[in-house]
Amino acid sequence: MLTVRLQKIADFIPLGNKIADIGTDHAYIPIYAVEHCQSPFAVAVDVHEGPYKRAREFVERQKLAKKISVRLGNGLEPLQAGEVDIIIMAGMGGILMQEILSISLAKWKTAKQLILQPQQATDKVRAFLYGQNWHLTDEALVEENGHLYEVLVAKPGRENMPSLQELFLGPILLRKRPPLFAKHQKQLLKKYSFIMKQLQSSAPNGERFFEVKKILAALKGSDKKC
Repeated sequence: MLTVRLQKIADFIPLGNKIADIGTDHAYIPIYAVEHCQSPFAVAVDVHEGPYKRAREFVERQKLAKKISVRLGNGLEPLQAGEVDIIIMAGMGGILMQEILSISLAKWKTAKQLILQPQQATDKVRAFLYGQNWHLTDEALVEENGHLYEVLVAKPGRENMPSLQELFLGPILLRKRPPLFAKHQKQLLKKYSFIMKQLQSSAPNGERFFEVKKILAALKGSDKKC
């Protein structure tokens, strides 16, 4: 059984598509997707020897070695361009996620869809996707063990860059306002208010100060109805 966070990611996998799970750890998502007939084939990738071995053991224990290829390697390097339809990346920071995507443009741009769950810097991931002529088609919030997670679903296609408010709160989350949206907004306001307080003491006229000031204004303005 998947955790709440991983289940939300799995729910976005379209039926009948080959998937790759980058940073797979125990290969829970590939195993779930294959066992539930969501995917005919999956690639499970991890950069660390320990998680790679655990994933391989789990896959073999479930007798799925013919349908799930477990590979050791960094980011998307173990993948072949066009090998899978859906690329999943979860449980890593947004900056790292962006770096992995940046150095493997030719590989992930052959996919039909990305399903991403950045641990932080989600605004930068959103901006990166739109800068690469991809766009968000869905977003979700999920809470697990008191922590709030954002899940992003993206597909190829050029659209206008979201506003600053949309980059931080999520353009689709902002429109849909799911039950966890208020908590999501409150957490971001708390985070950037704390940063602002620190900057007021250390660098009140610095570039970062004015950047955070704009972010706070965008977050506070998100409750407008028109």
